[in-house]
Amino acid sequence: MPILNTYQFLQETQKPETTYVIFARHGESESNALKRVGGSSRLSDVNLTEKGMEEAQQLGEALAPFRGQFKTIYSSPLNRAHQTASIALKAMGSEMLELNIDERIKEKFFGKAIDGQPHAIYNQFAEKEKAETEKMSFSQKWGYAVVEDAEKHQKVYERVKAFMLDVAKKHPKEIVLAFGHKVSSIKIPVIGALMENGIEVDYRDPSFNPINCSTVVFAVDPNLEKIELIAIDGFTFSLLANQYQ
Repeated sequence: MPILNTYQFLQETQKPETTYVIFARHGESESNALKRVGGSSRLSDVNLTEKGMEEAQQLGEALAPFRGQFKTIYSSPLNRAHQTASIALKAMGSEMLELNIDERIKEKFFGKAIDGQPHAIYNQFAEKEKAETEKMSFSQKWGYAVVEDAEKHQKVYERVKAFMLDVAKKHPKEIVLAFGHKVSSIKIPVIGALMENGIEVDYRDPSFNPINCSTVVFAVDPNLEKIELIAIDGFTFSLLANQYQ
């Protein structure tokens, strides 16, 4: 099946036969504007900028024609995601829907040495990571963290996938909208879903850089405990462009 964009998906899926989870990244945060790493520690739990609020408003306006398709809404507990959800829901005309908070979709913890720190520090560790993982297999990289106390990609995927499977059990044949983050809600779930279909991709693919308020759609099968990537919007991904479209 070709990978759609989110708009196409919503147009074509009026009566879902399975559960779908749409993850939306938050708008520009204070960390984004200051070029700092946005993790999940207290140091990195920041607010949206004025630009980020405008982006959240635009996201809600884009989703407004489909508001009748959303009955269940979730958000990460972190301020930037929760604020994006509140603004977007109001713009959609769906502010009366309950906003459920779930810890499992908060951003990755990058470790005390990186969380909330300037990008220059992150880049130093990224170079070290690149050197240390150059000869590793995909599975070894999946379970590796350059900073000792950081969450490994595998662990992040396990908690986010558990969230999606639980959502599918609670809300069968619904389209569920969840507001989250660049790494935990988009990059890692996309990589994990592809991995489960025998496709190994590089986390550092330069085109795999989701912008603020970008979205991904996953089909979730709780019986088979499987998720499948259905749609992406707001970023490019060279592997998808070459093999899926």
